[in-house]
Amino acid sequence: MSEEFDSMNEEGSIADVGSDGTQKSTVMMSLAGYTFDTLVGFGEEIERLRLMGIFDNAEDSAFVSFVEQMKLQHGLFDEPTGEAILFKSVVREDADRLMIATANELGHPTVRMRVASPHPGVQAICIMATPGVTEKGFEDWGTLVLEGVDSWGTPEAFDLGVAYDEMAIANAANGAMKAVSLLRKAASNPKVTILASASGDIDPHSLIGAWIGPMKVFDVPAPSEAERDEIWNHLMSKHVSMSAMDRVELVRLSEGMPRCDIFAAAREAVSQAYRQSIDHRTYVPVDRGNLLNKIAAYQPLDSEEYRWIEESAVDDFRDEIERYERGEI
Repeated sequence: MSEEFDSMNEEGSIADVGSDGTQKSTVMMSLAGYTFDTLVGFGEEIERLRLMGIFDNAEDSAFVSFVEQMKLQHGLFDEPTGEAILFKSVVREDADRLMIATANELGHPTVRMRVASPHPGVQAICIMATPGVTEKGFEDWGTLVLEGVDSWGTPEAFDLGVAYDEMAIANAANGAMKAVSLLRKAASNPKVTILASASGDIDPHSLIGAWIGPMKVFDVPAPSEAERDEIWNHLMSKHVSMSAMDRVELVRLSEGMPRCDIFAAAREAVSQAYRQSIDHRTYVPVDRGNLLNKIAAYQPLDSEEYRWIEESAVDDFRDEIERYERGEI
């Protein structure tokens, strides 16, 4: 298992260490950037989070004292003590963005854990921490962020597939156990808030379910009409080359799309217009047909939005042929 644990600043990096102990690359994993003020298109979800009281109870000393008393009374010191929040969305990136912003809003030292797959069938866990965390865990109040827990395997799956000798296997297994130990200590610490993300269901009887304990699912649905309007308004303000688009049309045709897909479609259209501008040495704005095609690529083939875009493209093509026949182009 690839594992390195250091106290870093918010723009820190973490080394990806192979099972043979050699550093292969550096993975940037910033905790900075997303806050409730910088997120676009999450207004209704942010309001629901506030109503949950997660920020009101961020430092509940009375609860901490009660938990410590119960640990003594029952003689259990490593059981999960709180209820983790599982951010769940069809496309996990939407859940990840809201989860990271929530962690930053809590304002506590944060540990972020994610699993990567450097080789087929092999998983490597990456850990990043902000100041206020040591190898032994959180010094005081803290937040543990777990990305994509529905894709995590068992500790035995972490990077052992590329180990070729007993020493490498021992090092990989030791790293996996340290990560699991950190997770379990955080789960049993009443001063630590656990936030996790997933795109699928989590079996409460699975290993990860047992480690984290009870989870309250916070569904992150596709953006509402108002949230899509906010996203397109933001994109059209940011990218002047698409400012002439019909925002009402874009809001309607992007219904049901995850936020990250809307941003991706817009980015692809703007990038293409930029490359055309460079190639032709003249300003080329974003073409309506091209942007709609990018949106259609993210919509289900049987959706009303896809059919409308398809029919619109046919109509535009017919109009172009008629203009050509009239000698207008």
